[in-house]
Amino acid sequence: MTATDPMVTVITATWNLIDAGRADLVRGAAESLFSQTFRDMEWLIQDGASTDGTVDLLQDLVDHAPADLSARLISEPDQGLYDAMNRAVAAARGRYVLFLNSDDTFFGPDSLALLAAAVNDTEADFAYGQVEIAQPETHDVSIWKADLFRFLRTMPFGHNAALYRRSMFLELDGFDLSYKSAADYDFICRMIADGYRGRAISETVYRFLLGGHSAEEARDSHESSTLLRNIYARWVQASGVTDDIVLSWMKRRYLPPLFCLRIAVSPNANTFVRRTALWEFYRASKRVLGLK
Repeated sequence: MTATDPMVTVITATWNLIDAGRADLVRGAAESLFSQTFRDMEWLIQDGASTDGTVDLLQDLVDHAPADLSARLISEPDQGLYDAMNRAVAAARGRYVLFLNSDDTFFGPDSLALLAAAVNDTEADFAYGQVEIAQPETHDVSIWKADLFRFLRTMPFGHNAALYRRSMFLELDGFDLSYKSAADYDFICRMIADGYRGRAISETVYRFLLGGHSAEEARDSHESSTLLRNIYARWVQASGVTDDIVLSWMKRRYLPPLFCLRIAVSPNANTFVRRTALWEFYRASKRVLGLK
C-alpha cells in the first residue's frame, strides 16, 4: 500500500456472463458504481477466464470507466466465486474492500460514501448497512434489516453491503473454499468471534437481485449448520450436536437456552459473543415459556 492507493477497492467476480444472460446486468452494476459520489476507490473485476466473450465485454466497461475512477480487469482460472474474491482481495490496492455482484447494484449514489464515513469516523474493521432484496419474477422488494446479534443462528447482514478492512480479510485467510455457498457467512462468524470491530449504519446501501433454486437454498442451509457447529466448538464442547440439530435450531429461529448460557460463560468468548449469547438466552427463554 502507498499514499496514492485508494481507500476502497470494489470487487466484482465474473465468469461467462454472456452465456448466463447477464450482460445487461453487469452493465447496470457498472453504472451504479460509476455514479457513486465517493471517488476514492478503484474497481477490480476478477474474471474466471471466461470463454464466451465476457472478457471483451468487461474490458469495454473498464475502458469506458470515468476518468477519475481507476478500473482494471484480471482474467485467470479460479476455483469458483469465493476463490475469485480471495484472489481479488490479494490483488486489491484499497485499504478496504467491498464485493459488488455482477447482477446487483448500489442502492443509491451515496452508498459508498455512507460506508466510508462509518469506518473513517470509528476506525472500525468493517461497516455494514441494509439491503434491498428484489424479486425479478414478481418485482416484489423487501428490506433485509441487519442485526449483528443474530449471527449465532443466521446471517446477520448481507456481506455485499459492507466494507471490510483488507488487512483483516487477509489475517482471517479470506473465504474458506470448503464451503460452496456459505463461505461469506462463515467469514462473518469468524470475524466476529475473533473480536474485530464493526459499525452498523441505518441506511440501505445495496440492492440484491434474488436468484437461485430451492436445491441451492437447501445446500446453503446445510452448509450454514456445519459452519455454525464449527463456530460453537470455539466456546463449548458440543460433541452430541449434529448438523441436523443445528439446522433445526436455525429453522425454529432460536437456540436452546442452556446452550446459550454455556456460550455466555465460556472463557474463550469475547464480550460481544457473550452479550449475543445472553440475548439469545433471553429470546429462547421467552419462546420456551410461551411469552411474546
